[in-house]
Amino acid sequence: MEAAQLIAAARWLKQTGAATVRLESSGIRSQVASLAAAAIEPGLFAEVAVHDGMKSLRHLIDAPVRYEEAPDLFCLDLYNQFDLDRLEAMQK
Repeated sequence: MEAAQLIAAARWLKQTGAATVRLESSGIRSQVASLAAAAIEPGLFAEVAVHDGMKSLRHLIDAPVRYEEAPDLFCLDLYNQFDLDRLEAMQK
């Protein structure tokens, strides 16, 4: 849902005349939503910048991150199928 909202906002910006759209996120939750949006619509975002993110979804296990802190990231098989490096590769 969050990725779809980012895509819709970027499309709207482009329709209003923006030449490029840069997506910037802060934190692990918005990082995953941003990378997912860029992977779903490759080329829509000129750049995706992540601040205070994580290198891998493995961070959820290693840190450990409590479920209550990031429930949207505890999705069945997200780590196995679409770790962050895969999402980043899909946006190009």
